[in-house]
Amino acid sequence: MTASASVPNERSFSNDVTDPMQNINMFDKVQLTKLLIHTLRELGYDESAIKLQEESGGIQVESSIVQNLLKWIRAGSYHYISFVELAQLPLQNGRLTDDQRMAELVAHYQSFESNDAGYSEAKNSMKIENVITTPINTSRTIDRMSTNLEQFNDAIAQIQTLNLSSINIERIRAVLEISILICRQVFLELIFENKDFHTALILLRGTIRRYTEVWDSIDPKIEGLQDEQQTFAPEIILKDMSSLITCPNESIITGLWPNSLTKSRENLIQTISNYINPNDLVPKGRLLTLLRQAVKYQRSKDVFNFSDQEVSNGIEMEDISASKELNKYNLLQDNTSNFQKIAFENEKTLTQHSDEVWYLQFSPDGRYLASVSADATTDRKIYIYDVQNDFQVYKILSGNSQCILYLSFSPDSKLLVSCPFNAIVNIYSIHAEGEPIDINPESDNKIVAEVIKPIDSFYVLPGKEFKRNRSDSNNSMDGASRDVPSNQNRPQDLMATMESGSPLEPRSRSDSPSRHSINPVRIWCCDWFHTERHSGKFVVGSPDREVAIYDTNSSSVVFCFSQNTVIPSSIALQQNILGSSPISGGNALNNITRRDSTFSNNEIFPRVHDIKISNDDNSLILMTHQGKIDVYDISRLPSNNDNYFDIMAEYEKTIIPLASRLNVEKNMTCISIPKPGSFYDPALDSLLLVNLQSSEIQLWNYRENILIQKYFGQKQEQFIIRSCFGFENKLVASGSEDGKVYIWDRVRGNILGVLKAHVNDKPAQSNGNINSNNNKKNGKNCNTVVWNPADHNMFASGGDDGFIKVWKLVKD
Repeated sequence: MTASASVPNERSFSNDVTDPMQNINMFDKVQLTKLLIHTLRELGYDESAIKLQEESGGIQVESSIVQNLLKWIRAGSYHYISFVELAQLPLQNGRLTDDQRMAELVAHYQSFESNDAGYSEAKNSMKIENVITTPINTSRTIDRMSTNLEQFNDAIAQIQTLNLSSINIERIRAVLEISILICRQVFLELIFENKDFHTALILLRGTIRRYTEVWDSIDPKIEGLQDEQQTFAPEIILKDMSSLITCPNESIITGLWPNSLTKSRENLIQTISNYINPNDLVPKGRLLTLLRQAVKYQRSKDVFNFSDQEVSNGIEMEDISASKELNKYNLLQDNTSNFQKIAFENEKTLTQHSDEVWYLQFSPDGRYLASVSADATTDRKIYIYDVQNDFQVYKILSGNSQCILYLSFSPDSKLLVSCPFNAIVNIYSIHAEGEPIDINPESDNKIVAEVIKPIDSFYVLPGKEFKRNRSDSNNSMDGASRDVPSNQNRPQDLMATMESGSPLEPRSRSDSPSRHSINPVRIWCCDWFHTERHSGKFVVGSPDREVAIYDTNSSSVVFCFSQNTVIPSSIALQQNILGSSPISGGNALNNITRRDSTFSNNEIFPRVHDIKISNDDNSLILMTHQGKIDVYDISRLPSNNDNYFDIMAEYEKTIIPLASRLNVEKNMTCISIPKPGSFYDPALDSLLLVNLQSSEIQLWNYRENILIQKYFGQKQEQFIIRSCFGFENKLVASGSEDGKVYIWDRVRGNILGVLKAHVNDKPAQSNGNINSNNNKKNGKNCNTVVWNPADHNMFASGGDDGFIKVWKLVKD
C-alpha cells in the first residue's frame, strides 16, 4: 500500500464535510444584514454598524418614516408627529395609505402642512445624530394632538361611508392606539417632568378621553377583526392617568414612570415597535431571541438533560437569563453534549415498619424523615429517621390509637403534627426526651432511639372558636403537661365522654354535621404557616366541613373558617369564581362585612380532604370532596404580637374571601405545592399538583385558574396515592397502584423514569422490626413519594410492603 493511498485526498475529504455557508441562500441577505447592523448598535459598536451599513450599499435598519418617528420621540418633539406621518407607518399588516381612498385623504392633510414652509423646514432640519432629549413644547404639542384628533374623526367618517375592509379598520385602530400611547407619554412628562398638573388634566379630559371614545366607536365585531386577541385597554390607561392626578400611589407611579425621561421614551419606542413591520424596524434583542431559541432547541433534543446550576424559570423555562446563577452558553458550538443523562438508584431500604407505609415527609432542613405505618397492633406508628446518620431511627412517636393519615413538620423542623382517622390531633417535639428502645442495628455510630409522647393534643368542635384565659396564655410548649383552661376542649374530656357510654363515631359522608353535636370533627390533613408573621401556627382540615387554625404559642384553636368565609357577591368577583383571574386583594374586598359571611347559592363550607398554605402565607388551598379546589385569600389574617387577646379581637373581625375556584370535576386524592430550595423561583408559587383517581396527575396555576400540564402512566383507581415536586421542582414524582415510582419532566410532561420500588411481596420477618408478628398480606401499592428539600438528589418512597426506599438521582 502506498502512502498516498492511506491518506484521503482533498476532494474526498471536502465531500464529507457539510459547508454551513452553502445554505446562506435560504435567508434573505438584506434581512440578515439588517439584523447584524441592529445587533452591533445594541452592543455599542456604532462605528462598526455604520461601516457595515456603508459596505452593504446603505441598507437601513429602519425605514425613513420610522426613523423620523423615533427621532421625534427621543427628542420630545411630539408636535412634529402628525396624522400624516402616523398614517404612513409600515404596520404589521401594511400602511393605512395602502387603501387608495385613505391615501387621498392623507394627501389632502399633507398639502396643508407643506404650505407651512417654516414648520416643514424646522421639522426636516433635525438630524438623527444631533437628536438630544429635551422637554416638550407644551402649547404646540397640545395643539398638534388636538389637530390629529380632528383628522382621525374625519378618517372614521370616511370608514363609515366608504365601507372599508376589515384589514383597513385594523390598521386605523393600530394607528389610534399608537396615538393614545404617545398622548399618555406626553401626559406623564407633564406630570413628572414639567410638574404641570393643570395642562395634564386638560390633555386628559379634552384629548385623551376623546381618543378612547374614537377607538371604542370602531365596531370590533366586523368580520375579520380578531378582537379576542386584543390586549390594548384604553379604559385602564384612562384609569391609571386619572389616579395619578386624584390619588397617586407608589404601585401606579412605579408601573408608569421609570424615574428617567430617557428610559420612559425608550419604553414608548419599544411598545410602538410591536406595531411596526419587522422589515422596517428590527425588534429589540432579535438576535438574542434567535440564540435563546437555538439553545432551547438543542436542549430539547435530549429529554433527560438537567444541569445542577441551571434552574427552571417559572412555568415555561424559556428565559435562560432568569437563572439564579447565569450560565454562559457557548455560541461557537452546540451545547447539547454538555448535559448528562439522569438515572435513579435505590440507595437504602428501611424495614422497621411491619405494615403498610401510608405517609412520608422530610423535615424542611432535610435532616429527618418521618414515616407513618398502618400498624393496628401498637400506638407507635410514627418513626423519625436521622438522614445524616444512615437513616437510623431517631425517635418513635407514641399515643396514636388510630391509623395516621397525615404528617406535617414545622418550618424550623422541631415540631411534628399528626392527623389520625379520629378527631385527636397530636403535636410532638421531635427532640424531646423519652424512653430508650433498642431498634437500630449494631454499628460503631449506633443511635439510641427513644419513644416519646405528644407534648400537646387537641380536637375541634364544628364551628367553634376556642379562647384562653389571660393567666393561661403564657403556657409554653416545653413539656407534655400544662394547665388547660376550663373552656378549652382537650382529648381527656373526649375520652371521658367515650368512657361514659357516648363513643365518638365517625359520621357517614352523606351526613351534614350538626352545629350542636358534641362530636368533634375528624382531622384528616394539616399544614404549617411558613413566614415569621404566623410563626407557630398551622391549619387542620376536616371532611366534616371545617378548617381551623391552631396556635402553639397559646395552645389553642384561634380561628374556624366555616363561620368566617365568604364568596364575594359583587358581579366582578362572581365572575372570578367562574373562572377568570383570582382576587389579588384591594378595594374590591373592603366592603365585605360579617353579615355577608355566607356562601352564595346556598353553598355550605366544603368537606376538606387535603390542605396547603402557599409559601408566602397569602393563600389557603383546599381540596374538597366536591371535585373543586377552593383558594382563599388569607393575607388579612392577624399577625403574631405580644398580646394574645388583641390577636383574638382581630380574628373576631376577620372575614376570609374565596379568591378562586378550580373546577377539576374529577375525584381527587391529594394536592402538592413546590418546596423552596437553593434555586427557588417565586414564579413557582402559583403551581399546584393534583392527583386524580382516574390515573392522571394535573398541574395547575391556581392563581390564574389555568391547567398547565397533565402526567400519565401511573395507576390510581382505588387508593390515595401521593405525589410531589422534585429536583428543585423540575420533576414530578408519584407512587402508583402497581408498586412503582413514576417520574416526569415537569414542563414537558414526558416520563423520565419508572422505578420498581414496591412490587415484591414483603418477607415474613424484617430485620430490626419491633412488631414482626403481623401476618397481614400486603398489597403492592406505592403510596407516597417525597423529595428531600435540602438535597435535591434524594427522595424516598413508601409502599404496602412496609418498606421505605431511599433513592438517589445520579448522572450517567
